[in-house]
Amino acid sequence: MNINKTNLFLHSLWVLIMLAVFSKVMGFSKPQDKPPLIPHQINLSGNILYFSIPENFSTNFPADDMLESVNLTNKNLFINPDKFTLLRRWWDFKDNSFFPKDVGTIMMSIYIKEKPKNSDKNLLEPLGLIGTIINDFKTQDNTKKNRNNSDTALYPDFYEAFSIGTFNRNNWINYPMENPENHTHDIFHAITISEKNYVVVHFSFAPVNTIDVRSFIENYGREFMNEIMNSFDITYVIGSQLPSIIKQPVNLPELIEEKLY
Repeated sequence: MNINKTNLFLHSLWVLIMLAVFSKVMGFSKPQDKPPLIPHQINLSGNILYFSIPENFSTNFPADDMLESVNLTNKNLFINPDKFTLLRRWWDFKDNSFFPKDVGTIMMSIYIKEKPKNSDKNLLEPLGLIGTIINDFKTQDNTKKNRNNSDTALYPDFYEAFSIGTFNRNNWINYPMENPENHTHDIFHAITISEKNYVVVHFSFAPVNTIDVRSFIENYGREFMNEIMNSFDITYVIGSQLPSIIKQPVNLPELIEEKLY
């Protein structure tokens, strides 16, 4: 009797082990624990940009040092290049199989852009910020074509390509950029930080060649991106009119229709 109970116990244990192994091999394993988000902040001439990111950076792309304070009135800030980078990070992603495989990498960068001095766009208005972004992409596009006579990126070139993303009651301007030949996809989030400057949070999704870009974004990237974007907040300098402006509800399709039609 004891022998039968022992055999039954060993058989049940073997079945449980085999089920666990089978579930991992078939990709049914529990997702790996997410690394915690570590809070950071950057002082932009008294405007404090808050955000949190995980610290498990890519093994192939080491993390750069993050700038903690920037003077937006510095005349040399945008001489070279046309944007001033505050932070750039990469993260590697693997699947949940028994032997995890690389599925792709996500890059996030935060940078500041300056409104061109000859621009009549108003960064305090949503359509003014969008128009500035469109003109900036057109300038980049012409520069690339003149340099290598090729164009691999599909830039947003009209107002309908943009949308509003609200994080901590702050309205960000969202816009995509496709790079079909490079097998990547980029999503940008922009917000005005002063009458002359705006901040861009740029996510670039680069899956391995065997995985479709959009599948990589939906299965791995979008949740990761939204979790980080939900951590963003801004404390503007005392007296700034921006807090009340960027927190106002925005019906972007209605604004676009009024402007264009």
